[in-house]
Amino acid sequence: MTESDIYWVSTSKLFKPFVYKPVYSYSIKNGSRFEISLPENYFKNVNNTPLAIKLKNKFDWLKFDAKKMEIFGLANIIGDFELTFMATDKFSNISESKIILNVSK
Repeated sequence: MTESDIYWVSTSKLFKPFVYKPVYSYSIKNGSRFEISLPENYFKNVNNTPLAIKLKNKFDWLKFDAKKMEIFGLANIIGDFELTFMATDKFSNISESKIILNVSK
C-alpha cells in the first residue's frame, strides 16, 4: 500500500446565488400606482437553501416586499431607473441583478 495525502476543501464560498429567471425591464406610467411581481425563483442557488433578497436602491416612491417578491409604489418622476437586487445565501455569498424601470408620461 502506498502513502497518500488526503485534502478537504470547503466549496461553500465557491457557489454564489445566480439569476435563474431573469427580468430586464418594466414600464410604468408617471402618476399612477403600480405593483410588479417578480418571479419567486428570480434568484436560485445550487443547494436550494433560502436566500435573503433585498433592493439596494432607495427611492421615496418605490418599495420592495422580499417575501412577496413585489415592487410597488406611486411613480412621481419620469425617467429610467436602475434597480439593483442583491441575493445573499447562508454563507454570505452575494449576487446582484439589475432591472430597468422606465417611468413615462
